[in-house]
Amino acid sequence: MNELPIMLDEEQEFDDIGSFNHSLVQSNLSYLLRKYTEFSAFNELSLDASRLDKSQFPTIKDELIPDICAYPKKLSVIDNDILRMQEMPILAH
Repeated sequence: MNELPIMLDEEQEFDDIGSFNHSLVQSNLSYLLRKYTEFSAFNELSLDASRLDKSQFPTIKDELIPDICAYPKKLSVIDNDILRMQEMPILAH
């Protein structure tokens, strides 16, 4: 795979979500969290931030979607899907 890197101006913003490297790092971190810790890893999980104290972080919206977040392994697949997690994760990136 000999692809040329994308060159950007300093002023140009680049959103790397969906890029090869971003996806690879996200997958590898999720795997390592699941395999070697007592946590379950979730990618792109919607978190309900509506009840957070926004005075410290005024730019936070009512929904956060971290690349990866971790919860205790007690969580598993459930019958009724959760569209936004109300419980905040132990780790988020």
